[in-house]
Amino acid sequence: MDSRNRYPPWVEVSINMDEAVLVLEKGKEVVSPLDDEVVLEEPPSGKRGNYNHYHEEAGPTHFCKVILAPKLECLPMPLDFTKQFQAVPREFKLKTNTDCAWRVTIKICYIVTFKLLTPDTQKAIVFNDDDIEVVTKCGKHDDAFAVNVPAAAASRSDKSLFIRDAFARLQIGGLDLKLKALASLLELLGNDPAAEAANIVAADGDVAALLRMLDASAHSALRDRAAAVVALLATACSASRKAVFDEGGLGPLLRVLDSASAPATRERAVVAIEAMTADAGSAWAVSAYGGVSILINACRPGSGSLAVQALAVAAIKNVVSIDDVRSALVEEGGLPVLVDLLACGTTDTQKNAVICLWSIASMGDLETQQQIVQDGALPPLLQALHITTDLDLQNSVLRAIHVLAVVPSAARILCSSPLFFAQLTDLMRRGGSILLQQMAADMIADLAPGVSDDTKRCMAPCVGTLVKMMEVAKPASVQESAGRALLALMTLKSNRKELVRDEKNLTRLVQMLNPRNEEIDKKHPVSVLLALAMGGGNGTRRRLADAGACQHLQKLADAEVPCAKKALQRISSSRFKSLLSRGWNN
Repeated sequence: MDSRNRYPPWVEVSINMDEAVLVLEKGKEVVSPLDDEVVLEEPPSGKRGNYNHYHEEAGPTHFCKVILAPKLECLPMPLDFTKQFQAVPREFKLKTNTDCAWRVTIKICYIVTFKLLTPDTQKAIVFNDDDIEVVTKCGKHDDAFAVNVPAAAASRSDKSLFIRDAFARLQIGGLDLKLKALASLLELLGNDPAAEAANIVAADGDVAALLRMLDASAHSALRDRAAAVVALLATACSASRKAVFDEGGLGPLLRVLDSASAPATRERAVVAIEAMTADAGSAWAVSAYGGVSILINACRPGSGSLAVQALAVAAIKNVVSIDDVRSALVEEGGLPVLVDLLACGTTDTQKNAVICLWSIASMGDLETQQQIVQDGALPPLLQALHITTDLDLQNSVLRAIHVLAVVPSAARILCSSPLFFAQLTDLMRRGGSILLQQMAADMIADLAPGVSDDTKRCMAPCVGTLVKMMEVAKPASVQESAGRALLALMTLKSNRKELVRDEKNLTRLVQMLNPRNEEIDKKHPVSVLLALAMGGGNGTRRRLADAGACQHLQKLADAEVPCAKKALQRISSSRFKSLLSRGWNN
């Protein structure tokens, strides 16, 4: 057999020697013959050009065996040769002049340089015209040298070199090598507080190759570590999260969550899903990938750990504002699952489930709201409101109940719960969010007609708060909500006495009547004063008159404000009778 046929066509050989040799400037180094069974591949099509390969040499020697690996185009193509060279602590430097010690001409559009990081370690950096790929080889793939993981304070170039090396090993290595590469990436990304490494992965790493390891056909250990790396990338920064999404990562992650993978693997997958769905630009894809039903199933009791349930419902919360997702949740039986989470989930799980129900109810029609009530949402909502000490959860529950209160069956349940109104009263007195106070006032106003007098009497402590709320300028709807609630409670004599017991309440009501106070809608304070004038007794009417109510009411009556004239007549007639009585007594 002609020895020249045993070498790749891009290696020039000499026909004047007993053994084939590379054409070297010094003409000394001998090329090792390749085994007959080695099948060599042609260079990738479309790649042109000859690149010269230069190295320094001198001094003590070590032996290096190298694999030439064209980037991504094909499997590694072996080019074996033996070369003596100096053992240097860091690297062989590529020379670009003709004074080099030796030269190899390779007819392929990659230049291969070799680094000697330790005397027994070889590393190849494969260049093409635009970018760089790192390939490590020392005997078998599984024995390839792994670069030490850079410290968090290492330079960007060191981290970039390490990341390129790790992703190259993911592509050409065996199972053990890939597992080691993933472990090194986990170590780097796990100690990356500034997310610099995650940004480098987004820019230079082959995220698509990483995502392919999530396939069901991949080894379970490989899939688990790949899911862990993807979870770190999805939670590290927006750039790495976008890189995962842009490479179609949401689909494989959802399939892992829906599979029979190990609980830890599923948990890592849903961590990434929750992080990706938090981006508004990515949330739409959940429905496109058929992820709604997968997330619902992950929330079902017994389908996974509590952590998986919490993260799955958090992901649903992130996308529930999308019309298609809400429709799919209702159609695919998601409402009972969310209701179950209210009763048995952790605090975070309950909070996210409540937000989901509130979003579905507030953006849906009456039929959807009725469906939520029929699925049993109200009792666990009331229970959560009663027992939880988490203010955020209380607020979320109140929002959901406020939306569902328009359903007649829900209203009947609420009206029969004195504890619920006691909690509304406590919320009103506690203060906090004015919008939550407004929701509580709305429910008091709407439900009061169906509430017993005993329950109304228990709400007397909040009348002072309602008077203060009537002074709130913005939003203007707060004044109306507070006024309606206060009027609903004024039907009970004991509540009227509670209001007038504090002189500040009367003073505030009279000041609201001042026409110069244009930020206050006069309709509600006039109605409250009329209720007090009609049922508060002569003492109350006299105190209102002494506070200047008649003067303001006269101006409002002239302006034809509803009920102003009637309230003026009630208060002024009482004052006239009082004057006559005093004169007669005198």
